[in-house]
Amino acid sequence: MSLDYQAANQLGSTTQQHSSITFTFLDSSRRGADHRLNVIVSRLILEHVRTLGEVPSSILEEGFGPEVLCDREYTCNEKSPYRTADGHCNNLVYTSWGRSFIPMRRYLPPVYDDAVSSPRQNSTSGVELPSTRTVSTTVHPPSSAEDLHPLFTVMLMQWGQFLDHDITSTPIQELTHPGSPVEQLNQITAYVDASQVYGSSQDEQNSLRTFVDGKLRTAANDFLPPDLENEGACRTQTTPDYCFLAGDHRANENPGLQSMHTIFVREHNRLASRLKELNCHWGDERLFQEARKIVGAYAQKITYGDFLPVISGDQMDPHNLSLVPVGYSNVYDNTTDASIRNVFATAAFRMGHSMVGSFLASYSPDYDNLGQTPLSEAFDNTHLIISEDNRTIGGFIRGLVTECVQSVDCKISQELTDNLFPDGNRSLDVAALNIQRGRDHGLPPYTVWRTFCGMPVAGNFDDLINTTHSNATVNKLRMAYDDVHDIDLFSGAISEEHVSGGLVGPTFACLLGQQFQALKEGDRYWFEEDNDYVRFSPG
Repeated sequence: MSLDYQAANQLGSTTQQHSSITFTFLDSSRRGADHRLNVIVSRLILEHVRTLGEVPSSILEEGFGPEVLCDREYTCNEKSPYRTADGHCNNLVYTSWGRSFIPMRRYLPPVYDDAVSSPRQNSTSGVELPSTRTVSTTVHPPSSAEDLHPLFTVMLMQWGQFLDHDITSTPIQELTHPGSPVEQLNQITAYVDASQVYGSSQDEQNSLRTFVDGKLRTAANDFLPPDLENEGACRTQTTPDYCFLAGDHRANENPGLQSMHTIFVREHNRLASRLKELNCHWGDERLFQEARKIVGAYAQKITYGDFLPVISGDQMDPHNLSLVPVGYSNVYDNTTDASIRNVFATAAFRMGHSMVGSFLASYSPDYDNLGQTPLSEAFDNTHLIISEDNRTIGGFIRGLVTECVQSVDCKISQELTDNLFPDGNRSLDVAALNIQRGRDHGLPPYTVWRTFCGMPVAGNFDDLINTTHSNATVNKLRMAYDDVHDIDLFSGAISEEHVSGGLVGPTFACLLGQQFQALKEGDRYWFEEDNDYVRFSPG
């Protein structure tokens, strides 16, 4: 069934609602539109060739359509000790790898219904796949207090979101022609480089700097500065409240994320002040870049030393994700492309949505509970931090490190499935969005990915019980799908039993492991590297 453009984009539709809370850079829209136009013309040419048996000579001589900006090559300074703002020249051979505004890569070819661009909508039997909302309500019931993990706090989830906003940002590209193709971009740098703090372009980075003593801009009370150019960045804009400006456009999404952004800006400025005390001859640029380099190393150390061991368990070493206890580790390989894979951004790293609770708690300095805020009241709400008593940055951070996190499983908080970004009588469903985005991006179904990751072929639902799933989760999948080969990747993989010592099943552990291995081994500025130009001094 082809998607009707007007119905898909009309006021109140899922596309329109999702577009309203997903920031898309103008450059992303332009590149996507140019690519769609080229593919439309390509298809018309193919039809012409099939009819006449030849390619028009004018096409061979002059080409067609707008120029599409593919990965360009840069002239690089191999001796530069600092990353570029947009990630180019990290790899000195393939200079565009990992930079912002390039297409995501794929492990497997896309599965589109028309073999070009149409979302996967047809089941194995030829009938339409179940609606994503039906899959959500059937396979992903609400989580509850009974599903809290006894060993880990909400900070595990919050770091995952903060990290995600460092490495992936997929734009919304509206359908402007029935069946027209979509080129999926990553709008930010792929590297674990704290770009959510500093931005993913030079202009963005400049807008965040004071250009005095290497510091980042702040506002009163050492809050993040106001975003004066994007008035719709949050929903609390009545003075004295305002929307926060940070290195990533999603910084306002919830007070936990706002707090993380704030403490990293404060830490940058603390480092810059300390570096100036120790090196009074350094100017603004040196102070800024050295503090930025240290904060980027924080992000890598926390991710690979604290976050991933909990998530991936015994799959750390097979993917070379563990850090060395002391000294340097020369893991960099210039043939490894660190760019984000579509399946990682679209499905695998969305496993964190299962970890989100229904409330955000605030605690006093003595760790007395000051109350909880329902997540649906906290979305895009900066008023809580700026103006509410007992709702401070420190209070939310203490809540993150005190409250238990939800376990990773098929269950998802009702605040996300029924009340995501409420707008009047409308709201979104994060599980349905995840599933639909997988179909839009042409992700192959779950059974293809489990085979890709080396697990036994599943020919029917019972094969899942014998290898990766419990009886209860298979029953939910069987209720939603007619055939095991129709299962969407997000729903199938998030429902798996966990790998040993980890919080995800083998399929997501495999896909996460491969991407994070590429982010480590494909990063010339990896913090453990012993390269003369980029390394840290021995401790």
